[in-house]
Amino acid sequence: MRQRALRVLRMIRALRLLAARRSTSINGWASIRAWTERRQNNARFYQELLAEAPVDLPRPAPYQTRHVFNQFVIRTHERDEVRDYLAGHGVGTEVYYPMPLHLQPCFASLGYRSGDFPVSEALARETLALPIYPELSEDDIGYVSGLLRESQRR
Repeated sequence: MRQRALRVLRMIRALRLLAARRSTSINGWASIRAWTERRQNNARFYQELLAEAPVDLPRPAPYQTRHVFNQFVIRTHERDEVRDYLAGHGVGTEVYYPMPLHLQPCFASLGYRSGDFPVSEALARETLALPIYPELSEDDIGYVSGLLRESQRR
């Protein structure tokens, strides 16, 4: 039984490696580059449209010359209200880290309490990821940005 399980695991590993090689072939890399460029363009467009909005926008560090923008995370004190408003208009958003690490049950044995890491706690309350996927159009980004600005004026 153990030998069979090991064979299956080896086969799965081989298939994963094959898939990885295939995705990183010349065509695969071209696709990855194109997706990255579209995400970067989408991020630039968000930055332009939201420059005057009362939210904090992502600011890659100077050494991050090729940020991928897998997420476009904004910071606002009204995160939950903004999220509800966008959802009410058909815009999906995500809160990736709603609870800071030091307050998660798996780290309870470390003895940290609420207030021990105030910046982490504020970020957990105030950050929201906007849609940034490569297929997003400028019209879509304009729609999301308009709704976000509108939600802040309410």
